[in-house]
Amino acid sequence: MKTTSSKNPPLRLIQEILFGASPHLPEADDAFWQGFVARCQRERVEGSVYYRLKKKGLDVALPAFWRENLAGRFQRNLIANLTLKHRLKPVLAGFNAAQLDHLLLKGLALAEYLYPSPGMRGMSDVDLLVRKDELLQVNACLEALGYRAVDGDAAVALANPEGYLASLEYHRADRMPPMLHVHWHPVNTSVPAEAFAPFFDVASLWERAVTVRFDDVETKILSPEHLLIYLCEHALRVNHTFDRLILVYDLVCLLDTFAGRLDWDAVAREAGAFHLSGLVYFALKQVVHDAGVTLPAGILDRLRPPRITFEQRIFSLLQRRGLRIRGSSYLLYLSMNEGPAKKILFFLRTLFPPRIIQRQRRGAHDAHRASRLERARVIEIVAHLARVLPDLLRGRSVD
Repeated sequence: MKTTSSKNPPLRLIQEILFGASPHLPEADDAFWQGFVARCQRERVEGSVYYRLKKKGLDVALPAFWRENLAGRFQRNLIANLTLKHRLKPVLAGFNAAQLDHLLLKGLALAEYLYPSPGMRGMSDVDLLVRKDELLQVNACLEALGYRAVDGDAAVALANPEGYLASLEYHRADRMPPMLHVHWHPVNTSVPAEAFAPFFDVASLWERAVTVRFDDVETKILSPEHLLIYLCEHALRVNHTFDRLILVYDLVCLLDTFAGRLDWDAVAREAGAFHLSGLVYFALKQVVHDAGVTLPAGILDRLRPPRITFEQRIFSLLQRRGLRIRGSSYLLYLSMNEGPAKKILFFLRTLFPPRIIQRQRRGAHDAHRASRLERARVIEIVAHLARVLPDLLRGRSVD
């Protein structure tokens, strides 16, 4: 792969290690390597960087202290993931015993089935997809296993409008891992996603899902084609926007794992049916830009929106300049709402989501006044704009 050079030396070296065939490690002082390791951690790729360096015999080129620092982070990932796996198996076995469908989403599924070593990818929770009409049974099963939903009630959450939050967070009473995010729809956001969420055919995800062995327990993962679409959508959610290199590397690992076996016709067809062609297009463009991957001829043309809007152009310009700002993919969401009236309505509904969504986001109970929730939402948005506007106005790259 030919990688795109960043203006930031540590980030450029990380990209060369992850995506290049023959990375060159510079002779640098301790300050550089300190910044390099800190950048690896910020991008959430410290485990992958160490694995790649070790695999190529290049880890010895790092000063001993920073080499051991990266090695320790890899080992912590490995131990944490093996612990998550061990503790998750009784949950999956419980679902199987109750004949409840379940599917591993991203996180542990990627570390287990796409990454060469589970120590390469860190995570703090486990994402599971269940059937919406089985959520109450799933909730009862988890409660019997010692888990409780901490951000809402299953019966109430089922009434969440489609295109908003579609998950609940479960913790054990003893606060031991794993923390579970139980989804009943792959789209999970507080920013209105009505332009595509209702068209995301969840039934087809289950039909094409792949049954796998999780040690001695059976579960499922998404088909490669659906996983690609899902990871593209996930990476471009407003609260992500490819703000960390791990979101790119997840997609690169998928493309490497299924090289030559991915059904690109199915990707284009399903992305179109889900109204997600545009998001998949911009996500894959980002992967090409950052990782230098080569995609099959014509696939980007098939996914490209018929007309590139003003909002999409601004988003692309920000990405090309290295302004990987969390929240900037709001421009892509905005572009899906055609006409001034729909855009204004979308903006207002972003500021003030349905109260049921605001309560779940804040773990609030019914006694919380609506005005208090709305005031908190405005403060949240203003605080985020205050963080990102200086960089936007100066045009400074976050690289």
